[in-house]
Amino acid sequence: MRIDVLDMIQAIWAFRSSERGQALGEYSLVLAFIALVCVIALTAIGAAVVIPFGDVASGMGLAGGS
Repeated sequence: MRIDVLDMIQAIWAFRSSERGQALGEYSLVLAFIALVCVIALTAIGAAVVIPFGDVASGMGLAGGS
């Protein structure tokens, strides 16, 4: 079976210039960025939420395991 070098180069060039796989890469980068923003936001908000929830749990007698 003879593979023509010119056909092989053209096939590689067509595959290289194809943009079909770029959308998946872009969507995964956007998803990773959104996840990072969520983690940062929840970390910042988490510290501010712990104290009020602790106060509510203390008021209900749920804190301290008594």
